[in-house]
Amino acid sequence: MARTSLFVVVAPGLEALAAAELAELGIPTGRIRPRHGGIDVEATTRQLYAMHRWSRIPSRVLVRVGTGTARRWGELQDLVRSVDWTAYVPPGAAVELHVASHGSVLYHQGAIAERVLAVLDRPDARGGQGVHVRVDRDRVVLSVDASGELLHRRGWRSTAHRAPLRTTLAAAMVRASGWDGATPLVDPMAGSGTIAIEAAAWAAGLPHDRDVAFLHWPSFEPGTWASVRGERRPDRLLAPVIAADRDAGAADACADHVRAAGLDGRVTVQHAPLSAQTWPGEPGTVVVNPPYGHRVGGAGGAGGAGGRDLRDLYAALGRRVRDGGHRLVLLTDDRRLEAATGLDLVEAFRTSNGGIDVRCTIAG
Repeated sequence: MARTSLFVVVAPGLEALAAAELAELGIPTGRIRPRHGGIDVEATTRQLYAMHRWSRIPSRVLVRVGTGTARRWGELQDLVRSVDWTAYVPPGAAVELHVASHGSVLYHQGAIAERVLAVLDRPDARGGQGVHVRVDRDRVVLSVDASGELLHRRGWRSTAHRAPLRTTLAAAMVRASGWDGATPLVDPMAGSGTIAIEAAAWAAGLPHDRDVAFLHWPSFEPGTWASVRGERRPDRLLAPVIAADRDAGAADACADHVRAAGLDGRVTVQHAPLSAQTWPGEPGTVVVNPPYGHRVGGAGGAGGAGGRDLRDLYAALGRRVRDGGHRLVLLTDDRRLEAATGLDLVEAFRTSNGGIDVRCTIAG
């Protein structure tokens, strides 16, 4: 069975979780090699298509179409000529070229782009088929973007929230939690609802249904895509999923997003502060991206202005989790705020959120 070399782009820190997702698509673990910021994968065309239906943590998928060494312009252009670009870009159609060069003889990115475009004989325009040229210590890798728009853009978010969480990061938190849909899940500081929506969509077996770049390739296989689209996953969402927030605007946006995601009736939205929220009586999982000073424009988190309010909020969260016998999955940038929960938190992963270094910890 023919396989294609891919690079699955993942936010640093989420590689192992994303690799586990890919293994569930039937890709042998020996063909999945995580490294910083992504995963090298050898996959079939069907598996490439399936990634875009079922994987929730990757940001983008690149297809490796050429590799070689180039220290002269002629060597670079010969490598570009060796690729059958008509499989990915119709003649005359635009490309969107991305060039990076590090520690190489061919270091000038503008000059690299000029030589590559001369061979491609296609216009370079925003929104065209993504083509990536990476030169690292004279080693050239040519790739085409199979995804198009970044995969964290699911299509249901219509309202900007003050501190939105990427859907891919929310999916990683849910996966790290071990939650399986059989027990309740609560996000008590839900904002626009990203965590609850990602959790419910995954447990309910809902696929992504959006436009992606490979659908427009001349080499696109409609029959394979139809087969992938025909696959169904079981609905394992058996327990309540609750998204709550004290802010009325956030709760309204959350309710809109739940409907847009096709989860009306599967996710319950509450407008209430933490102390007044109604949680299920049975133990469940609390997954939360609470305020931390820098993320919401405060001054230095627990140690800055408003720090006492934040510590009190985290302490109240810890009490509710402990008293209800729940599991807590927490994302924050400040260990003092973690300590304020009074819970024994264990690190699951480190990553960044909106340019802020954060870590995800779990208690229970």
